[in-house]
Amino acid sequence: MKTFILFLLALSLPLSAKPPKIVEILQGKYNPNLKIIKYEDGTVEFKEDERSIEAMKIKSEMVSLESVVRSKVTNRPVTREYNPIHHSGTSIYNPTVLLNYSTAQNVMDEFRKTWVQGSQCYDRAHIWVYEENFKYGTNLMKAFLFFSDDYIERYKFPWWFHIAPYAYLKLNGELTERILDPMFAKYPLKFKLWTDLFMKNKVECKSIEHYSEFSENPHSDDCFIQRTTMHYWQPKDLEALEESGIEKSGFFNLEVQWAYDNAFKN
Repeated sequence: MKTFILFLLALSLPLSAKPPKIVEILQGKYNPNLKIIKYEDGTVEFKEDERSIEAMKIKSEMVSLESVVRSKVTNRPVTREYNPIHHSGTSIYNPTVLLNYSTAQNVMDEFRKTWVQGSQCYDRAHIWVYEENFKYGTNLMKAFLFFSDDYIERYKFPWWFHIAPYAYLKLNGELTERILDPMFAKYPLKFKLWTDLFMKNKVECKSIEHYSEFSENPHSDDCFIQRTTMHYWQPKDLEALEESGIEKSGFFNLEVQWAYDNAFKN
């Protein structure tokens, strides 16, 4: 009877209570006794006790969910045009080009703000681009910012990646990019100003087209930026794209529902 009750309690735990999957365990380059543990959710831990590392090797699989939550449609007009560009694959994607900075600010201001403390960047970003597309038909982009193993160890940096939406817009007649990341800034930012929020040494992050340019060169640069369409959710999507050519050309209901459940209240 006691075992059955414990089983029911386990079933009642929220999905987000499961420990994240370990992606990689690295030996420190500067401190050989240090182990750097990278998790699927983007977080990093530092351990020197081998026994504690063994105890942490618990892998959790994502639980599939069946329904998708959609926000109420509103009537804000978005002045836009479309610009066909190849991004993260062979298919042509048509990102929206916002016609001025104030429109980019309006888009960012309407991003859902009721995120859960401790939520993950990929879930927040996925809902932001999803809702903007659902309500207004806007095709935003995403920037995947990857931090090198060297940088993580030198600064004891707690993440190995971060993700945020970005938009193309017209500024003084020129096509430019602005990051929309309300978790860390109130205004649309240039890429360098955005990366400076995380790079303690303020270096220029290397732009890459393929995930392997980061994953296979962990010591070549301190940070890497991969630009993708709005449909790519996590780094594993970029890895799958490169390894098997699996492109994502739409939103998956299960991923959207997961992101809602784990990133936002209500």
